[in-house]
Amino acid sequence: MRSTTRLLGGIAAVALCAAFATPSPASAAPETPGLLADFGFEAAGATFDGGAALATTHGTATVVPGPTGNAARLGSAFWLDVKKKDGTPLLAGLDAVTISYDSKPDATGNTGWTVFAAENTAAQTFGNEHYLGYLDKTTGVTVERYDNGGSRNTAGNLSVTKSDTAWKHVDLVISGSDAQLFVNGQRMVVNTTGPKLTDILGASGGILQVGKANWGAGEYFAGLIDNLKIYDGALSPEELGVVPTASHPASALAIPAEITGDLPSSVLGKTVTWTASGAGADSIAADGAVTLPASGSVAVSLTAHIDGVETPVTADAEIVAVGGEISTSVKDVTVIAGVKSDPLAYDDDRRADALYVSARPAGAQAWEPLNRAQSILYVAWDGTQSAKPNAQMGSPALLRRADGSLAVAASQNNATDSIYVWDSADGATFTNQRAVKVATDGSIVTDPRIVFDAASAAYKVFWTDRLTGEGRVTRLADLTASAVPSEATAADVRAVGPQESSAFALAADEFATFYDHYVDLQNTGVEQPADVEVAAGAALSADDLPESVTLDYNDGSTKQLGVAWDEDALAAIDTSAPGEHRVTGVVQQTAQEMVSDARADPDLFFNEDDGYWYLTGSHYSIPSDAPDSALIDANAYRKIGLKRATTIDGLKDAPEQIVIDPDAGTPGLRAQYPNTFYGWGGYIWAQEFHKINGQWWIVAGMNKGYAPTGGWCDNTVLIPYTGDQASLEAGGLVDPANWGQPTVLEGAAFDVSYLERVENGHTQGYWIMPNGAKLWVAKAKMGPKGTVPLIDGSLTQIYSISQPWEYGKSAPTPSDTNEGNDQGIVEAPFMFEHGDYTYITYSGGTVDKYYDLGMLRAAKGANLTDPKSWTQVAFPVLTTNDTADGRIGGVGHAGTGHNSVAVDERGNLVLAYHARPYPEQHTGSAAGGLFDPDRNTWFKAVNVRASGLLDFSLSSEQEVAPANRTVTVTVRVAGPSVKTTVSPRCVAGRAALVVTVQNLGSSPVSASISTIAGSREIVSLAAGKSTSATFGTRTAAVSPGEVSVLPAGASTPVRTPYPAIVCG
Repeated sequence: MRSTTRLLGGIAAVALCAAFATPSPASAAPETPGLLADFGFEAAGATFDGGAALATTHGTATVVPGPTGNAARLGSAFWLDVKKKDGTPLLAGLDAVTISYDSKPDATGNTGWTVFAAENTAAQTFGNEHYLGYLDKTTGVTVERYDNGGSRNTAGNLSVTKSDTAWKHVDLVISGSDAQLFVNGQRMVVNTTGPKLTDILGASGGILQVGKANWGAGEYFAGLIDNLKIYDGALSPEELGVVPTASHPASALAIPAEITGDLPSSVLGKTVTWTASGAGADSIAADGAVTLPASGSVAVSLTAHIDGVETPVTADAEIVAVGGEISTSVKDVTVIAGVKSDPLAYDDDRRADALYVSARPAGAQAWEPLNRAQSILYVAWDGTQSAKPNAQMGSPALLRRADGSLAVAASQNNATDSIYVWDSADGATFTNQRAVKVATDGSIVTDPRIVFDAASAAYKVFWTDRLTGEGRVTRLADLTASAVPSEATAADVRAVGPQESSAFALAADEFATFYDHYVDLQNTGVEQPADVEVAAGAALSADDLPESVTLDYNDGSTKQLGVAWDEDALAAIDTSAPGEHRVTGVVQQTAQEMVSDARADPDLFFNEDDGYWYLTGSHYSIPSDAPDSALIDANAYRKIGLKRATTIDGLKDAPEQIVIDPDAGTPGLRAQYPNTFYGWGGYIWAQEFHKINGQWWIVAGMNKGYAPTGGWCDNTVLIPYTGDQASLEAGGLVDPANWGQPTVLEGAAFDVSYLERVENGHTQGYWIMPNGAKLWVAKAKMGPKGTVPLIDGSLTQIYSISQPWEYGKSAPTPSDTNEGNDQGIVEAPFMFEHGDYTYITYSGGTVDKYYDLGMLRAAKGANLTDPKSWTQVAFPVLTTNDTADGRIGGVGHAGTGHNSVAVDERGNLVLAYHARPYPEQHTGSAAGGLFDPDRNTWFKAVNVRASGLLDFSLSSEQEVAPANRTVTVTVRVAGPSVKTTVSPRCVAGRAALVVTVQNLGSSPVSASISTIAGSREIVSLAAGKSTSATFGTRTAAVSPGEVSVLPAGASTPVRTPYPAIVCG
């Protein structure tokens, strides 16, 4: 039958909603421009005339009465092939179309294919589909858009589930990748990630069939169809006859419970006039301008008078002094000359579309990027990027919940009808991710902003409809996943800044909390050491000066670092003379540098038995710069070596000594084990050395048996130290003869680590290991020396892979321009205690440039086997973005993973990790992989932030600012504690010396007087008092000389000269 409305097909919208109770007479409505096909199906025949199009009947055409006129009854015996009247493909070259029809599917025997457009008539195959097709059933409508090449990608599909056995009207509007599905004049679902129609149909324009799909021998629609219209453009909702969005200005106005800026002067084009009462009344101008208090907050009662709206909007609120603003955004990734601005992210992927934050204190002009300009929060992993392209943030924005706490919301890539919401319990970190539906009609929600409206005591979500560009507002009673949104009404369009950014003002204490948590650490000062007092004549060395100084940081934290004092300046100080001397020293830092070539998975540890530091790592038999042809597994993971030095710094140049070499056989048992170590061989992965139950053990992943290639680790084994205590003290860890037969440790094949702590007065050990991209913890069996520390009880899972940054790209590597495929990894855990916390570091991402370090934290003393004890840091703590430009270590490196952490002699943490050169120096399929030997061991310092989190990413310049690297101490040599005068005299013709000693101190002093005429002791001369003694000679004259007075406790005497005297 012929159309009676412009686009809703042969049935008017009102009639549709009334279940077609009243037929409408035909009319000669003008054709809509761009109408490619218009089929009314009034009479059966070999063809059907659709205006510019022709439908050819396959089978026997059948038309039956519909609600108004006739409709086509389709089935396996009747379907249509549609082309232009000149025989060319109807949809050729089109990426924007609208397809509309009325349908009444059969309840049974209906596969559902009303419309099917494909590249050709060939049968479709799973995973290689190329078509646009409708599955129209009584249970709902699904639209499939496929342009697949080896696997099924359903990301472009649309689906509406709704039981309906009556007639309905269906509109599909396609524009490029975007598609909207309307049913009965209501937009039901939108999708923005489908393939373009020209990609699906190819250059030829393909085929268009009505009632049949080319699956197998054919699949068919069974039911009635009428008023099929196809347009060569994307029609607007208004052109489709969709009822426009309602406009309620009062609904489009929100009054925040905490006011930190001006209130709106208009809403939906209507003027808003404000009045206020209460303590803050004078702070509110009629146009909404707000004068913020200098500090604290002030209460106010507000009334908003909206022009043309009878009932004013009222609310009570607090006007709050602002301490600063936080900007939230996503990241744009650019490619210049084949090099990306971010080595790890791609534009519009999950690493780029995450939460990036900057800060601007009140009164400042410039924004300061926080957290190394890296994301602080990601959408949790929810399937592959291709399968779930919208599981990432769009236009993130902070918000304040009803209880005053902070939260953050973001669209789902500005591409769905829902948003993500996270809560913040501490004002800095965000958890409890959930999706909250916002648009009831399937509209695309972009640029969301949420305000808890004090007037309605509800959340108002302001957003922009992606497809219309119009502002919308939806009301939610709460922000739970089950919250039911109100129907959206009109709102002003929300403006966002570059990179989908927006700013949110915080009170001073809130701003400080957020800022201190994420600010890039900078050394802001050094506390100069206290003066050193030296007694007159005392010996002086570097041991008398402060061993360390305190450095201050911009988050309020401090750190103690050692000082190397100027030995020459110290030696030049004469303590025999009173005075002040200044000695400079250089603050000592752990060098940020590569310390072992071609050694991955480093384990740095201290052996208290011999007082030495040790370093080991997964072994390559070739150097890191070996030619590409040498990157084979035969050159990797076949030995265990150790470096040994008295200091951490000394390990860099220490020689490596091979401890375990299975290929050379078992020491002392080579006849029995000629090419294994007690039957175990390479690969050997990620060995660590631990002293457990009074005995040293090597914990390593090894292969059972001998395999010159392909020897993947079968088990983790425990290799016991069999030497005696004397050998340990003599450095016996490096002697191959001191290691015994391995024992299997069940649970994981490699990357196992160990922690000990004291519980209830007893030492308890814990194993931590990866398996299946999860982390597992178990207690170790404890006992006397010789007890094998196997797992005591069962393993407990404490963490499972959840973050996008734990996924790398399986191929290609290391290209910056091809994204490759997602591959998730969680491995290499290292558990340690420091301060008030127990920490776990672990590695995520593939072993190339995507390898990074994650962290979990639990309170010290918490149950380590309880997953609830652990909190994850929501972003990687060390990544290629920290090191690729040489900011750390001065040389670009990447893939910062598989670490250990040690505590140096001053109680500071030192990180050992491996990384590759950046850019990657090798090419070919092995580059960046497990058999590429350029995974080198690096050392760097770690800081403890004021929050207790560990900062692995600071550079040497951040740890100690150049201006603070030299410190000065004042050495004050005290003056003598006594004053001596000498008076030569003649007594009975002979020369004599009268020596007077005065105590200059504040307490009694004893001293020894030495002269040419003898000596005498002064015992406990009171403070301020003097005593005299005469020393007679036996001669009539004495030459010039001096008298020495040595106060008790002094090493240098006070020397007082006297002149010559001649008597007689």
